[in-house]
Amino acid sequence: MDIFRNILETRPPESIAGMRVQKNIVVDGHKFILDDNTWIGFRVSGMESLIRIYAKFDLQTKLKKLLKTGRDFVYRK
Repeated sequence: MDIFRNILETRPPESIAGMRVQKNIVVDGHKFILDDNTWIGFRVSGMESLIRIYAKFDLQTKLKKLLKTGRDFVYRK
């Protein structure tokens, strides 16, 4: 978990799922605002070996792709 937290803090992504990161909001995790106000957030648990991924996208199919990309980012695929 510390490795992932360090990556978010020192080398945040410039793009996710082919969309450019417009803004990185750091409050109790990292929320990346992407194109068209789409966003994805990563929250590393302080108590468990767990990373939560949250996302907002207007289309369900694109939301699934965004979440998959987020999981791949966590597992460095």
